[in-house]
Amino acid sequence: SHPNTNPRTLNLLRSECQQRGIRLLPPSIHHSRREFTVEGRDIRFGLCAVKGVQRTAIDELVRAREQFGTPQTLHRLVKNLNLKKVNEKTLRNLARVGALDALEGHRAQLFASIRPAVLDAREKQRWAQRGMVSLFADFEDEEESLLSPLLEADPWSPAELLHEERELTGIYISGHPLDEYAIEARSLAPDRLGDPSLVARAEGDRNGRSRTGPRVRCCGIITKVASRKTRKDKRMVTATLEDYSGSGNIVIWPEQQEKLAERAKEGAIVLVSGEMRSRGGKVEIVKPTIHPMEDVRKHMLNAVVVRLDAGRTTMETISEFHKLCQRHQGRCELHIDLKDREVPGGYLRLKSDGLKVDPAGGLLKDLTQIFDESNVRVESSLSA
Repeated sequence: SHPNTNPRTLNLLRSECQQRGIRLLPPSIHHSRREFTVEGRDIRFGLCAVKGVQRTAIDELVRAREQFGTPQTLHRLVKNLNLKKVNEKTLRNLARVGALDALEGHRAQLFASIRPAVLDAREKQRWAQRGMVSLFADFEDEEESLLSPLLEADPWSPAELLHEERELTGIYISGHPLDEYAIEARSLAPDRLGDPSLVARAEGDRNGRSRTGPRVRCCGIITKVASRKTRKDKRMVTATLEDYSGSGNIVIWPEQQEKLAERAKEGAIVLVSGEMRSRGGKVEIVKPTIHPMEDVRKHMLNAVVVRLDAGRTTMETISEFHKLCQRHQGRCELHIDLKDREVPGGYLRLKSDGLKVDPAGGLLKDLTQIFDESNVRVESSLSA
């Protein structure tokens, strides 16, 4: 059976899958069914969770796949379908969300080519109904991609791909805007907006005696900004903040407008700390401090920390690590946490006296090509 397909539930599902090492596979006309399904150890996205894709259309897509096999081109897909059950809007939404990625061409091309493909298929279906089958049908099947080429279109950027996915499912599928800052988010932001225990913490505090809410610090992307006037006719802003697990709101009071308005813009990836309260079952952050993650990386990190197990790390890896750090020299300290069962905590910290690094020049991404991402962290006075 499929889960409730509202964004909050899907975010929790994705977060739980990540924690358990289970992949949430994207929607695909080659593999997806109406509901979410199990594929080996992974879970395949169900087409029921894509906006604008009705049950009758899904059933027809599955029927065509089972009858004719998996199509390799858009024109073959459309030719196999009953277009009274699967309309242009449905196909466009499937292209936008990435469900047609298994076909030839990229998403922008597929999206642009749907209308001519549908018109062509309808015309051929009318010919077939009248018994006017083309004398060159076999040739057309063999040379389909040449006779019905996709329209030219510029590929969508990674940000555009993610935007379309979120528009149609409520979540990001092929990646997440936070991926660029995953190490900083994990190192500096301990709280997760979709964590039920975080809301419970806020609820518990509200029912207690404290006059200020518990502190919270999280990293996310601002997906919506709304403003309204207060009783004193002053502007107050509410920004929706979303991380890997869910979303919450940042409340910016009029007296904070001058300082924070420029930082709380739609699409901004930020580190936010403040007092936490619960409203409508979601986290709300008041009296916030907001730092753009780009500024955090460039100016607010004190150290890069790499965790090593000497018994499992080869000299080739150490040499590659050293060369990488030399290429990215900068102002931040470099620390090595060496696994040692005889010291408290199990790791002995070694500090590099002669080599400092710059985390803003691609170092963090390059380090994850050598070491597991969980063994790379950063430190900042913000995390104190």
